[in-house]
Amino acid sequence: MIVVLHRQANGLGAQHVATNQQVRELITKQLISAMESGALPWRCPWNRSRNAGRAANVVSRRSYTGVNPLLLGLHASKHGFQSRWYGTLRQWQSIGGRVQRRPDHVRAGEWGCKIVFYKCVRRVRIKDGKETVEEYWVLKTFTVFNADQVVGATRYQVVDEPTAEPLSGDCESVDELILHTGVRVVVEGSAASYRPSNQTIYMPPQSAFNPPAAWNSTFLHELSHWGDHRLATPTPDDSYAFGELVAELGSTFLCQELNVPQAESLENHAAYLQHWLKHMRQDSTYIFKASQRASAVADHVLSHIPARNEAQPVL
Repeated sequence: MIVVLHRQANGLGAQHVATNQQVRELITKQLISAMESGALPWRCPWNRSRNAGRAANVVSRRSYTGVNPLLLGLHASKHGFQSRWYGTLRQWQSIGGRVQRRPDHVRAGEWGCKIVFYKCVRRVRIKDGKETVEEYWVLKTFTVFNADQVVGATRYQVVDEPTAEPLSGDCESVDELILHTGVRVVVEGSAASYRPSNQTIYMPPQSAFNPPAAWNSTFLHELSHWGDHRLATPTPDDSYAFGELVAELGSTFLCQELNVPQAESLENHAAYLQHWLKHMRQDSTYIFKASQRASAVADHVLSHIPARNEAQPVL
């Protein structure tokens, strides 16, 4: 049986063993509950602070990928955390921080956020004098804590940073992406779309958006479709709604990474939401496949910006 070592720190629980399937089902159930309440757990309030944005590890400085940004977004929303920085108990201790004890009003096991990753394990077997190497994947979970839960981590927290800069539709990062990706953008009509046949993104003029800044997040959604198409690898699910989920997640990751307001409302996804929920209830791997695909799409798009490509790698 493939197992997961479930580790909890700060006196929040004990070690036990669960199967990969059980872990996926638990995480999927958690996300379904949030979505049924009318929230998209991967979205978070926009903030200009350098400590806000796509969730990242405080030690490696690398952004979390796969299903982890969803789990961390849900955790931050539940507790009202604003910082993007997370770390394990030991990681915070290694840089002089101290994780606060769980408040009485927070249930045991819910103060930290459980994240997951797969690790390839190789086992050498000898049979009939021949050596063979078997590979299998172990799904491990770790508990991480937000900078807002840590004493001595002020420099990693979001503080009030007054600025006279208005919420504008102009975004240098988006302009950089258009320039460096070389994607063809046609501004015309009243609908946003990406056409694989000619690899072109069609966007309405900025004046058609309210607020105008919504142009950028909508463009990043279509650019995620472009990135998905450019990866040129088979998708786990060829349905249109699955592609929309990948683009929704991909654009969210891009918005968080580039500090772009994600202005599109949940109502625009009402029909897709029911489809996503249906598949998530039937298949606990559905959201894992979509989020992993979206992470790959976002990383592929961001890799076109030279400064970001040279800076910090992404797990």
